[in-house]
Amino acid sequence: MTQQHSIVFVACLGLVSAACSDNDTNLDTNDEDPEGGGTIELDLGGGTDSFWADTDGVDPEVAGCHIEFTDDTCSTFAVPGRNFGEFCQNDGTLIESNPGKNVCHTHEHDIGHPYVVDCYEWCTNMLVLPDGLRRGIPADDGECVVVHGLPCDGGIVESAKCVCH
Repeated sequence: MTQQHSIVFVACLGLVSAACSDNDTNLDTNDEDPEGGGTIELDLGGGTDSFWADTDGVDPEVAGCHIEFTDDTCSTFAVPGRNFGEFCQNDGTLIESNPGKNVCHTHEHDIGHPYVVDCYEWCTNMLVLPDGLRRGIPADDGECVVVHGLPCDGGIVESAKCVCH
């Protein structure tokens, strides 16, 4: 099943400044359960391979950001970089970047495949992510919350995380 979603995410345009702009990005689901536990396609619009590292790895309870590099070893920051944070979708699910903390990886054709995390299911320990990760300690409730002003490679981005209650 494929659904089209239109979202806006904040992309930092400079390493030193916090000048950011909104970009429309199409999200094409490519999983049988895109509302919580699957992955989506995040088309960043460049069309050519791009190189990234994630600051928090797969950790729905930590707000992180994705940092762009110019090379496949992630040794040179892209200037200006299109760094961006994780985010909450309109249905309250978290878009959680991956694959691991500070792991350099390629987005072929500038398309990433972040996880979709239902924060309630994550927090109550009912959700297993595509890589097998599970919270392990059940809470009573959970929600996706926006985190403002997250430092991201010299810039500031808006990010998100699951908060468990």
